[in-house]
This record gives sequence, C-alpha cells and structure tokens, in this order.
Amino acid sequence: MTIESILTTYKIPVLLLIFLSPWIAYYICLVVPGTKEEPYVLSVNLSLSALVSIVFAGYIAYASNTGGWGKIGKEADILLLASAPYHVISSIVLAKKRMPLSQIPAFKLIQGLVLMSLVFMFISWLSSRIHLYFFSYLPFSYFLMILAVALLLGYVGYTKVFGED
Repeated sequence: MTIESILTTYKIPVLLLIFLSPWIAYYICLVVPGTKEEPYVLSVNLSLSALVSIVFAGYIAYASNTGGWGKIGKEADILLLASAPYHVISSIVLAKKRMPLSQIPAFKLIQGLVLMSLVFMFISWLSSRIHLYFFSYLPFSYFLMILAVALLLGYVGYTKVFGED
C-alpha cells in the first residue's frame, strides 16, 4: 500500500484528521490542563504536522521533477495540498497559545525540517539556473561539505532573524 493509494482510498478521513487534529490537541490541553501533559500532547500534534509536511514536500518534489508545475495543477487534489500548510500553521499557532514553543520537543524537528528544505530549495533553484559543471569534478565528500556549510549558514541566519532556537 502506497501513500498515494492511502490518500485516494481514505481521502475524507485523512482530510478530517489533518483539519481537526490541531484543534483536538488544543482542546485536550484545555480539558486536561497540566504542565507535564501539555508538551507531550502538543508534541504529538506537531510531530503529525511534521509528517504531513514531509509527505507534502515529497509530493511537490516528485511531481515537479516528473511533470512540472503544470502536472501539479492538473492532477493534484487542491484540498489535500492546502491541508498540509494549514495543519503546520494552525498547529504552531495553537501550540504557541498554550505554551512557549521552545518547551515543545517536536518544534525543534519542524525547525530543522524547514531549514533543510529551504537549503534544498536554494540549491535546486541554483542548479536549475546555472549549470554547475564543477560539481562533476568534485568528489562527493566535498559536495556534502558544501551542502553542510550552506545548511550551517542557513541555520545561523535563521537564529539571527528569529532569535533563540
């Protein structure tokens, strides 16, 4: 069973889960208030949000590499595509209402995923605009070091702009 078959077969339950899970986690925190339980409930919801965003990014990367943005516009389910950013944004906003995000363990995971995806998008944009022939002459370990430096620069820039991690 693939992710595509799950999303095709169980579209309505998946959409309900994506749209309602931030609110369910928020109301669980309201009903069962406590400093020990809230970080875990919100962390489970933000972990689900990270999973949704990974599937979303994977689909966008796959579809844009195989058929371009035209294929995404023709074949994609717009409601499923819109649900991923909605879930991430609403989960973060609702979690921030309950407690500081630095106290939620899964928020670090989301920060890392966003940072790595931004670096990946920058590298892919750069490689689509400029033919980088010198990468074919570099050993793979040097290429990985260049990517690590780009990731480090992105992380330093992120912490300078958005404060403490």
